[in-house]
Amino acid sequence: MKKTTLFFLVVFTISSCYHAKSRKEFVDSLNEIYHLNTLKNGMTKDEVLKAVKKPDQVDTIGNTIGPDSSVSSMEQWFYSGDQTLLFRNDTLITIDLDKGASDVALKHIIDSAKQAQH
Repeated sequence: MKKTTLFFLVVFTISSCYHAKSRKEFVDSLNEIYHLNTLKNGMTKDEVLKAVKKPDQVDTIGNTIGPDSSVSSMEQWFYSGDQTLLFRNDTLITIDLDKGASDVALKHIIDSAKQAQH
């Protein structure tokens, strides 16, 4: 009887720890989304970093040339929860809180445009 009780106590403790970790990750993700919601286009990288944590990953996309022949450096920041920020030079230009959904919508637009051409 004691072994069975001890077994269930150990399983319950491990399960509680796992769920606590999952809850913490969930709450952290919500907090991250909340803080990213406070950002506004036009903010500098320094202003963004003061408002939210450092990104999980940074990709330098490269340079683009505008209609006036000006060169802009493009950089994308990735956060957990499929969230991204896009910067042109030092300025935030896009806040995407669900990159997966945005990618699906963009693919639909491209596919629709291709079908319209035929």
